[in-house]
Amino acid sequence: MLQYKCCTSTVTQSLRVTEGNTAGKYLGLPSLVGRRKKQILGFLKDRILAKVRSWNAKFLSRAGREVLLKNVIQAMPSYAMMVFLLPLGICKDIETLMNEYWWTGTMENGRGLRWRSWTGLTAPKAAGGMSFRSLREMSLALLGKQAWRLVTNPSSLVAQVYKARYYPNCSYFDAIACSNPSFIWRGLMEVQDVIQDGCRRSIGNE
Repeated sequence: MLQYKCCTSTVTQSLRVTEGNTAGKYLGLPSLVGRRKKQILGFLKDRILAKVRSWNAKFLSRAGREVLLKNVIQAMPSYAMMVFLLPLGICKDIETLMNEYWWTGTMENGRGLRWRSWTGLTAPKAAGGMSFRSLREMSLALLGKQAWRLVTNPSSLVAQVYKARYYPNCSYFDAIACSNPSFIWRGLMEVQDVIQDGCRRSIGNE
């Protein structure tokens, strides 16, 4: 914490700005993520639960619930997943809520049969699933887009900041997590192998 305070003081003095409240939210996301990530990001689960409870299941068919889950619920955490890699516990809790609502149409008593797990429902319809998205895979995909921007747009401000902090003498593909990395950088490190496996060098005349 002393190191963080010293670094913050140096930055604020150099830029001649004042330090804001890091305990609150900025643009709808937590300004500072500590060790209790599941509690800090738990607002996503609470928001989804409130949305599902607001729907009247009596007037929704199974097809209607499918549309709402795919187009509303699965889109709600997308903004946060573009910045943070959601913990597995939060992904599992949200998928459990969606699975319960899909099979029972309610979130009140927790009763009713779930004829198939959420993993089975994420399979393509041609394979017997319902083509729902896996939140973990979705979070990795969205973070992969951010990591790809670091590679393809190295002159951007965010790419220069990350390079100066985490990989000053190498490329993103050779970077390591190093000591005391930020929560965002840990997420970008999780998709490093995925991006590298899908990359190909293109030789042109420019």
